[in-house]
Amino acid sequence: MAGGAVSTVSSRFWRIQSDFWNANPRAQEKAEKLYIADKPGQRIWAYLNDGSQWVQRPPAKKSKYTEVIRLDPQLARDMMRIVNDLAPMMTSAFDTHFGQLAIDAFFAWPKKTGLSKSMLELRYFTTDDAQRFHAVIVPRAPYSIYIKGRPFTRLLENNAIPTATKIADAIKLGFRRHE
Repeated sequence: MAGGAVSTVSSRFWRIQSDFWNANPRAQEKAEKLYIADKPGQRIWAYLNDGSQWVQRPPAKKSKYTEVIRLDPQLARDMMRIVNDLAPMMTSAFDTHFGQLAIDAFFAWPKKTGLSKSMLELRYFTTDDAQRFHAVIVPRAPYSIYIKGRPFTRLLENNAIPTATKIADAIKLGFRRHE
């Protein structure tokens, strides 16, 4: 992210995801009709739904369905910009490698209607009084655990350690260059 550019790879993911969502009316129709009837799905949705990208609107009085609303990932962009001011080598490494993992997972994610694919979330945040920086890719669709072929495990969990290793190596290399 040299030259002031912040989260170029991650921004590409968000742009691709947004374009995909806008080009897939089937996903939008399914989101309008999404109703979570099973208890595991309801628990997962409640756990994942922290309001950062997807929110669930209560059903209209005439409908038994709950709608899913997609929000702009501007908070994640802002977080990367803030962290980049403090630790540019770190944000560059996360953006390059974790952002690419999100893009790769997105393109490999199975598509029936496109809703679960468009609900993949790439998020950056801090915890512990800003002492720790985190990045997560979350499949926000409440039925993600039921998708055939377990794409979350195959595309994300199985690539977590190699991606974390690349991030750590890039940060270490960056510090060596600045010694």
